Amino acid sequence: MDKLDLRAGVQTVDGDLPGHEEEVERVLAKLSPAERKVADCYAADRLTWKQAALEAGQQPDMGERVRRKIKRLGNEDRRRRNPAPGSP
Repeated sequence: MDKLDLRAGVQTVDGDLPGHEEEVERVLAKLSPAERKVADCYAADRLTWKQAALEAGQQPDMGERVRRKIKRLGNEDRRRRNPAPGSP
């Protein structure tokens, strides 16, 4: 994925690869407006997830929930777009 994904804790050795910006947008589109605001604060201000949640007007624990959700949605998106060999 891209910058937001790297900040969310999913690291890649390959760096920015073609098509990853679209992957990030697909993941962000699945967030609620409140979750998206936390993610945007996190990405824009280089805050911790807890700080981003507070900056977005949410409870501190929402930051960690958003981080986990972004990671899960990113993994699901990659799995759907790149099925394992022999998968139906």
